[in-house]
Amino acid sequence: MSTVEADEGTRSAGAVGVVSDVSEDATRIGRLLRSRELELSAVVDVGDASDTGLLDALARMSRDRRVRVVLVIVGEPVSRDLAVRLAEVHRAVKPVVLLGGDDRQAVGVPPPAGPIRVTSLEEMADAAMLLVLQGLPPGRKVAVLTTEPPTLGTETDEELAQLSMLGPDLTQHTEMRIHFLSPGSTTRGAVLALPPRTTEGRVRDVVETLADDPGVDAVVLDRCASRALGSAPVMSGNPRQHHRRPPVIVAVDSLAVGHHRGSVPLFGTVHEALDSLARTCPRDDVRPTGSTAALRPS
Repeated sequence: MSTVEADEGTRSAGAVGVVSDVSEDATRIGRLLRSRELELSAVVDVGDASDTGLLDALARMSRDRRVRVVLVIVGEPVSRDLAVRLAEVHRAVKPVVLLGGDDRQAVGVPPPAGPIRVTSLEEMADAAMLLVLQGLPPGRKVAVLTTEPPTLGTETDEELAQLSMLGPDLTQHTEMRIHFLSPGSTTRGAVLALPPRTTEGRVRDVVETLADDPGVDAVVLDRCASRALGSAPVMSGNPRQHHRRPPVIVAVDSLAVGHHRGSVPLFGTVHEALDSLARTCPRDDVRPTGSTAALRPS
């Protein structure tokens, strides 16, 4: 695997990250992006590496705050794991543009649902330019906390996208602190799953850690996490952070719908909680999905 760091280009709306397992295409897309004066964060050429290389590079791009758009070039059939992760990043983190993989699809593996699909490097560069220029939508960033395995991560990301909201954009400090507070926690899209026997105090600590992160506008505790939290009070945001509004914290408790637990409102289902968040933070612009047709000016 080789990585070329770069900060060339003159557009300041955001950087582009490239992940490719086709060396020649990685070089060509870099030239095309520079010709469009796009800021290039890094080009990661995984060569003939397995899916692990692609997944690792994709994870890096999704965490890099400079990267506004991720371009993925795949020369082999797209595996199920890669397809799922591409969809998760596109729906919950930042736009992903995908070239290749579909016409060489492995039998029984569904095509990636979500990334913007293109058919040429030129079309990919054009899509990147349009996405960078239009910027990311200001949708509310929501983290869903559970103490069950995150089996509904992709489903939750789809619902957030339909409601014009996004998953959380956690800082590295937040991720490290959560893993310190709750070893064994896992993330799948917008869903953060803590181990089933996480104590009340640890759940509260994780909620407060999420509330302190500038990349989180709201925290939803599902029924299990809400039950684990119990009646413990939650500090909604760090009072020292005067530069931003504290995030909204809501919980799910089917036995106490319409009530509050301290300052935390209760809903019957995660869907109801997300719907309420969407209605209290409406917006008209929606992240484009499916194809570059939605990006072209009419």
